[in-house]
Amino acid sequence: MIESLVSATIAVITGGAILTSRTHSRITEMEKRIDSFELRVAEDYLSKKDFGGILTRLERQMEKMDEKLDRLIETKK
Repeated sequence: MIESLVSATIAVITGGAILTSRTHSRITEMEKRIDSFELRVAEDYLSKKDFGGILTRLERQMEKMDEKLDRLIETKK
């Protein structure tokens, strides 16, 4: 009786350990795939060079608007 109970307990513990191990390895694999996807999106979506060019154009536009507002304010005085 005790021998069968010990055998069943060992089987349950082993099964639980295997299930936990497989689940953990699948989660690790999924995390690697997500990290790879995030890196690919970050590299392909917008490069730093492109972002710098966009930022420069935006700054120029803001400066033009600032100059226009200054002229408008000066003419109103």
